[in-house]
Amino acid sequence: MRVVKFEPRAHGALIVDGREVGNTLQCCHCGGHFVSVKGSGQRRGFCLRCMGPTCGAAACDACKPLEVQLLALEGKIEGYR
Repeated sequence: MRVVKFEPRAHGALIVDGREVGNTLQCCHCGGHFVSVKGSGQRRGFCLRCMGPTCGAAACDACKPLEVQLLALEGKIEGYR
């Protein structure tokens, strides 16, 4: 059984049968939530430019903040480098 790591600054919660069983973090580049499991061997990261955790996906290695991506989709700004 894996033990979910306690996150003091969690972005979300996992609730099963009305009981909170874990915390989630949100990737600052894709917006996806993931569970941080201590010692799981999952590749995670932290973006020093955004000052937030990343999910570890290859697409999230380059700094492309979620807010900028959403603004580009809405056509409010030109594409982000």
